[in-house]
Amino acid sequence: MADWAKIKFFHNTLLGRVGSTLVATSTESTGDFDVDYLHNWLETNFWQAEDSGLTDPQYITLDMGANLGAELLSNAGFETGTWGDWVKDKVDGIVEFESTLVNSGTKAARLFQGISLGTNLSQTISVTSGDVLELSLYSAGDGTNAGRYKIYDVTNSTDIVSVTSTGITGNSYSRVEKVFVVPSGCTSLRLYLYPAGVNEAVAYFDDVSLKVDTPASTSVADYMAIIGHNLNTTEATITLQYSADNFSTDINDVFSEALSVDTAYLKEFTSPGAKRFWRLKIAGHGLVPPFISLCVWGLKTELDYATASFDPNAQSVKANVNISQGGVVTGLHEKYTERSLALRFTDAESDICTKVKSWWEDHGIKNLFVAWETANHPTEIYLLRPDLSFNNPLTNGGLYRDISINLTGRKE
Repeated sequence: MADWAKIKFFHNTLLGRVGSTLVATSTESTGDFDVDYLHNWLETNFWQAEDSGLTDPQYITLDMGANLGAELLSNAGFETGTWGDWVKDKVDGIVEFESTLVNSGTKAARLFQGISLGTNLSQTISVTSGDVLELSLYSAGDGTNAGRYKIYDVTNSTDIVSVTSTGITGNSYSRVEKVFVVPSGCTSLRLYLYPAGVNEAVAYFDDVSLKVDTPASTSVADYMAIIGHNLNTTEATITLQYSADNFSTDINDVFSEALSVDTAYLKEFTSPGAKRFWRLKIAGHGLVPPFISLCVWGLKTELDYATASFDPNAQSVKANVNISQGGVVTGLHEKYTERSLALRFTDAESDICTKVKSWWEDHGIKNLFVAWETANHPTEIYLLRPDLSFNNPLTNGGLYRDISINLTGRKE
């Protein structure tokens, strides 16, 4: 006897959202494995780890993008014509306004390092411990040397971010970004800008910005689904993680699990809340390159109990069959097996109508993962696609709707 449960659609994915980026630490560079195709895995054929000098673990990281508040620094672009809250400490070097080499506006900061190595420009601001801040700045060098920066916890007299090179030595501006968490107890921090620490080095800074980064409500996940992989064969363990500072010091595991099969995999979990940085860690695979065809994580949609009977295992074989005049099979070429799922929700109320309408308008006829009873049938996870038509007529004078959903896909 079948177990009845609410149908779940796993289509709402964080991957591919506007403003998001997806990167892999190791990707096979030939054929269809190029990292450029990693922007949205529901539209991607394949990812495979680089098999030359294979590293373990592999990381595939998703940045949902910044959701920034008001500017915390004053005179962040150096445009006021006075230094204001910026403090110059030049020892025997020089700190001055630059009007020729600028990133935007009419002014930038030019820092020349003297013999005594002490030139810097700094600003102190009030902060709240636990906040996530994003530092953004544009820097240029003197052709040989780069600029540097440091973030200092004034309250606790310790570095939050130690002296770090911008890595930009050319005399045209490039953007540098650093996301960090304000330490416990810290109520005041100081941002330092330096030349490269080499005698007579020059560095330029412009459009320096420091803002609170609050994850958007759309960056929430409570499931992960994978299909087309070798993670069991390679004996790999997958771990979904999130971070506030791009995994610099803040690293949190959502779950960690070794897969028991190479077929479709689904993991539901309690949402940890909106997070900007997510990553999939693939560890323990040895020298065999792991690969994944489709992998998504995001928010599931739980519909309702189907009101009409359905067969969750319905399937048909797609094949070319040659039959003799006597009815004997003389040739058979089996191509694939198609799985189908026909769902009906009679007299559905507005809640399920809204969910179905949202799914159709936001996702439409693309593939999606579907599960009908994960508690007792955890392996029955299907990658399916809907019919091309969407027709859910009103009933009972317009109070309810009869919803029919027909889904098809290939059986693994």
